[in-house]
Amino acid sequence: MLLQGPPLALPAGAAQPLAMAVHELATNAVKHGGLASPKGSVSVTWLLSGAAETPVLLLCWAERLAAPLAAPPTRRGFGSRVLDATIRQQLGGSVTLDWPPEGLVCRLTVPLRAAPSLPHLPM
Repeated sequence: MLLQGPPLALPAGAAQPLAMAVHELATNAVKHGGLASPKGSVSVTWLLSGAAETPVLLLCWAERLAAPLAAPPTRRGFGSRVLDATIRQQLGGSVTLDWPPEGLVCRLTVPLRAAPSLPHLPM
């Protein structure tokens, strides 16, 4: 497994949804993808783009399968719905899933704006 990118601090509101998305990708890789065989692999690379006050995280999850993929999946599964719900709906980002013969390539684009502050609740 390759992990490569600059150190970064995630806004509190982005940490949990992003962790859920990465967890879903990792779970799927262990069950069906690049981590299902000792001959497979996963690389995760990231970088920051945009202005300092409005940074955007660009993350690429790329799997290499032990054997070439015969064909892309024919239906949308639970994992792609989790990615939609977390990256698109919760974080306002985008998800691109490509299925070359080597395995899944998932590209996430996530704006890292600060989460809105919660109202103060009296105790």
